[in-house]
Amino acid sequence: MIGHIKKILMLAEARGIDLDSPQAMEIHRRIILNKPFLLKWYEIYFNAVGEVEAETAHLGGVALELGSGAGLIKTVYPDIITSDTVINTHIDRVEDAVALSFADGSLRAVYCLNTLHHISDARRFLSELNRCLMPGGVALMVEPAMSRFARFVWRYLHHENCQPGWGWQFPNDGRMSGSNSALPWIVFDRDRELFNEGFPCLNDVEIRYFDIALYLLSGGVSYRALAPVRVFKYLRAIEKIIPQGMMKDTFALFQIIRVSKSAPQI
Repeated sequence: MIGHIKKILMLAEARGIDLDSPQAMEIHRRIILNKPFLLKWYEIYFNAVGEVEAETAHLGGVALELGSGAGLIKTVYPDIITSDTVINTHIDRVEDAVALSFADGSLRAVYCLNTLHHISDARRFLSELNRCLMPGGVALMVEPAMSRFARFVWRYLHHENCQPGWGWQFPNDGRMSGSNSALPWIVFDRDRELFNEGFPCLNDVEIRYFDIALYLLSGGVSYRALAPVRVFKYLRAIEKIIPQGMMKDTFALFQIIRVSKSAPQI
């Protein structure tokens, strides 16, 4: 039944595309730019990026986005370097998140939108963050949450893996094909003590939970929007008054993870 409904709602341009290909990035860019409701969802990410940009600008150094895909961040912040594992016209450079080409302490900010849960070795990625971020630098990640509602959505309504019982690694099956939507929860919630022990300079972590239905109603990059853009602000206002504890446990589809790097202990 769910599969039949998904076929009906799927956008024609999203049918049969290779999600790991550069062509998929261009198709997704066109879809996003033509979906006002989805663009409003992206504004939540852009606003969070703007907060970090203002906070870290005095540090100098470089701001980098990993897994840029459609490269939309350039439409708002043209000085941020965009990157992905494959090149396209909207990407500045190819970067491997587990083997960054940047020098030690050269990055003031790293941004990831739905990227961490596609990185097949979280420990190596966090080691690279620790190496490349300068003291005071910030990594900002928007990732799937693991509330009760989210677990249902990511397991049964989404094509990516959602395996809360897995570890910090999974098979590297492709840029988008390889995934575990539960990975951010695994690292920053289930295994938080292991994270703190392994990365003491990165253990200043703040998490905000958001989105009770916004992404679903937008249709994402594969399906038709299910609501007009005018209802977005009302739904966003409602979710802002829900306590964060309830969002985390019951409602939230996404989380904004902010990791700040402190100076090493002497």
